[in-house]
Amino acid sequence: MFKTITSQIVPIPRRDIDTDMIIPAEFLTCTVKTGLGKYLFAHVRESEKDFELMNRFNNSQIIVARQNFGCGSSREHAAWTLYDWGIRVIIAPSFSDIFKSNATKNGVLPVILPEKVVESILNDAIYSDSYIVNVDLPDQRVQLPTGNTHRFEIDSYPKTLLLKGADDLDYLLSYAKEIRLFNEKHAGDIFFNVVNL
Repeated sequence: MFKTITSQIVPIPRRDIDTDMIIPAEFLTCTVKTGLGKYLFAHVRESEKDFELMNRFNNSQIIVARQNFGCGSSREHAAWTLYDWGIRVIIAPSFSDIFKSNATKNGVLPVILPEKVVESILNDAIYSDSYIVNVDLPDQRVQLPTGNTHRFEIDSYPKTLLLKGADDLDYLLSYAKEIRLFNEKHAGDIFFNVVNL
């Protein structure tokens, strides 16, 4: 269940962070959502020993990055990996549509803020060990250490999923009673046969 997150951020001043960077292909052999966090940015961590995620900010729950976060393949494992590591929010100027959808269905909130605001956050946070950001999903706002707040947009359905800690199936099953009643009412109508739940 997601309401507010207050955390030091992980500043990653890169654009076009693709799903293969988030979790390389060789780690996609599992079909469960747990245990993937250890592979988050595996190749980057191997090649760049000072990669921020594993050093100063390894307990942070918020990533801030540049444009087009989550581009590349549609692998849902990317969202699973971020969540398993402990990431709950990603702030960027833009996201891949598929990644954005996968993230909200798996407990990770993608927050779009203007590029100018994101650059300001990155510039201020990279030199700070106490750059704490508050992300309030019910009010759809981000509060920075300066006290400045920025509103963000999110569609009502993914917002509901995040607030309830639910996925698509959970949401459907929450209407099981209504579906059964509808099915009973239209049992004889071939155009309204609905699977019994």
